[in-house]
Amino acid sequence: MTDDRRRHPRYSAEGLHGTYRRDSSFVVVKISLGGMLVTLDEEAALDDLVPISLELGQDVFRSNARVVFVGPDTAREQGYRVGFAFEQTAPAEQLRLERYLRREFE
Repeated sequence: MTDDRRRHPRYSAEGLHGTYRRDSSFVVVKISLGGMLVTLDEEAALDDLVPISLELGQDVFRSNARVVFVGPDTAREQGYRVGFAFEQTAPAEQLRLERYLRREFE
């Protein structure tokens, strides 16, 4: 038996772009209904709660996200990989993300 504690399936989604703190950009590596792993040029502070916006084609998903992981981006040999957990997401925004993930990955 495997010990997979994740509540939501994760999808490889390189190419999605967004912003956090309204002025810093990121590129998504993996995404789920509960959060995402992104690449950043600057280091984020663990446990910070920040506003994020994510471009989903013609839609934009907005939420607050907690920084739950920070590590070096060894794939690019520069910058950081940062895990965001979505928090305080409005129901309409959650539905927007759910529809996008279903349309693109299922």
